[in-house]
Amino acid sequence: MKTLITQYLHNLKTLEVFITGIQQTIIENTLETLNKNMEELNPLFLALREESERIKEEKKIQNEEIIGNKKDDNAPLIDIEIEKVNKNDVQISFNDRVLGRKVKSAVEELTVSANQLPLLFESSLISLVTFFELLISSLLHEYVKKYPDSLSISKKELKYSDLVNFDSIEDAKDYLIEKELQNLMYDGLKSWIDFFKNKIKIDMSELNNKFDKINEILIRRNLFVHNGGNINSIYLSKVSEDLTKGMNKGDRIEVNLAYMLTSLNLLKLQGIILGIKVWSKRKDEHIAIVEYLHELSYECMTEKKWDVVGVVSDFIMDFKLSEVDVLVSQMNKWLSIKRTKGLETIKDDIEKLDLSAKEKRYRICRYALLNDHENVFKELKEGFPEKLQEEDIKEWPIFEDFRASKHYQQLIEKQGSKSEVELEMA
Repeated sequence: MKTLITQYLHNLKTLEVFITGIQQTIIENTLETLNKNMEELNPLFLALREESERIKEEKKIQNEEIIGNKKDDNAPLIDIEIEKVNKNDVQISFNDRVLGRKVKSAVEELTVSANQLPLLFESSLISLVTFFELLISSLLHEYVKKYPDSLSISKKELKYSDLVNFDSIEDAKDYLIEKELQNLMYDGLKSWIDFFKNKIKIDMSELNNKFDKINEILIRRNLFVHNGGNINSIYLSKVSEDLTKGMNKGDRIEVNLAYMLTSLNLLKLQGIILGIKVWSKRKDEHIAIVEYLHELSYECMTEKKWDVVGVVSDFIMDFKLSEVDVLVSQMNKWLSIKRTKGLETIKDDIEKLDLSAKEKRYRICRYALLNDHENVFKELKEGFPEKLQEEDIKEWPIFEDFRASKHYQQLIEKQGSKSEVELEMA
């Protein structure tokens, strides 16, 4: 199970880095293409400006080369004809064929460059949903492999013509399992939720709460795969009305960076929640699960993925394997809230936590959460407590605000002086 979750998160991280990196490259290339073809495109820009001012009638206009907002009195006059095609489009014709070909070539080059951005987001959406569906399928396979009776295949029948193609009963059994799982995946999100809830006995409330948005993401992907990105009656009938306001059948649906990253984050969180819940059914692996969650929490804190930190911390606290696990995860959960909602929303809870009988390191962490840098310094200047070393102060995200304070610089100077004395004594 750990491998499935880890691979899923790796796929999404790779996709996110790919999207943001390629997006920047496309924007830079598009601007470069625009600047390179500016001279050829100037007549077109003027024509479009003229059309916007006199949109209701066809006109014959004369174009003057424009540099910035100034007109060049020596520029040649160019005849352009504008014909309104429909409410959204116009057709522009150049009587000078040579100029027309130059403008057309420039527009085509710019269009190819500009179209790369929506293509990036559309293909990334397809990849995102593919990764999510792969996780669902893999979790189902892992569970059914351990509990094959959950599919009730003992009630299924095989035709004799199918049966003779198998070498053993096990092969026939594997075939029925694969067939049932394949059918389940084709049935869609609602059926997946029902299976996890009713067969695996998992609380699906989190995913149910996000059902409309997740469902829309999956069906939007289908539009690009099966309908060229054009809204159809299936999309309008299966997606919540709250998410389709202003959309009409036949309109082309868009995917932008904001939609893509929001969808990626949503499916990441739900994938983690579902994966851990399925894994948790293996009671003998709870220690391994908590160890993995601690690693994931720290990684996400360093990457400032605070929503994931919050979810993972809740899981660790729910396992209640040790007081240390609960206390550390509570600190991390508070840090995630501090970063997303502000310290004031949790300040009272942090101050009320009784740490009188706890190790010194927990008091230091509480001071750090409260931005009480002076007390962090006072506690540390006398020496680092056990299980909280200098490297932890330098790297642990909970001390990020402290590291930006003057007290941290004082601590570094004090530690430096202390090291010099120790060397001289040695």
